[in-house]
Amino acid sequence: MIDTGNGKITYAVLSFGGFLGLGDKYFAIPWSSLSVNTQDETMILDISQERLKDAPGFDKDNWPDQASDYYSSVNTFYTVREKAYTH
Repeated sequence: MIDTGNGKITYAVLSFGGFLGLGDKYFAIPWSSLSVNTQDETMILDISQERLKDAPGFDKDNWPDQASDYYSSVNTFYTVREKAYTH
């Protein structure tokens, strides 16, 4: 997800919990909560599957509005300071 106001990446979207694409729950992950493994060329989210099940999520057909409180709850869940992703 890109902040169209400044062109910076703010969130990655992770799909989790379904089977063959059915029943997946989507999660907006603050970009600053991810790290990069340059050796494997992968992104890493250091969180257990059990904890992820409690994360604020959304349905693929009902993406949250930028004006909603959803992103504030995401930042709180991942303990990201507001605007931390803009650096």
